[in-house]
Amino acid sequence: MNKMKSLLTVLSILSLSLAFIPISSARASYDPTEQVCEGAGNETTGPVCGAVDEDPVSGSNGVINTVANIIAWAGGVIAVIMIIFSGFRFVTSGGDSGKVASARNTIIYSSIGLIVIVIARIIVSFVIGNLK
Repeated sequence: MNKMKSLLTVLSILSLSLAFIPISSARASYDPTEQVCEGAGNETTGPVCGAVDEDPVSGSNGVINTVANIIAWAGGVIAVIMIIFSGFRFVTSGGDSGKVASARNTIIYSSIGLIVIVIARIIVSFVIGNLK
């Protein structure tokens, strides 16, 4: 039983840590166009100096990315709440094997749900990043 509690504790900590990992596309720390556009003022226009707007649907602040973020955060919050609730159910089961199994299954399924949410968010970020 101690091994099961240790496993559940590790899964809970892992699930909580995964829920708060921000998913975003990688950004370069050095922008080579910065020096070109720095002294140009308003005379320089075009895609190099940022005069062209991003796509409002698939851009980094577009509708798809915003909706994916909201769904991922909502799903993550619900999964973490379910893990906490199942932990309480597990502790208060009083040794009833049916309640213990139900709580354990809920923790496992919630943890799997968190992993699926993280993977789905990574896939959405990858696809949006390659649409350009």
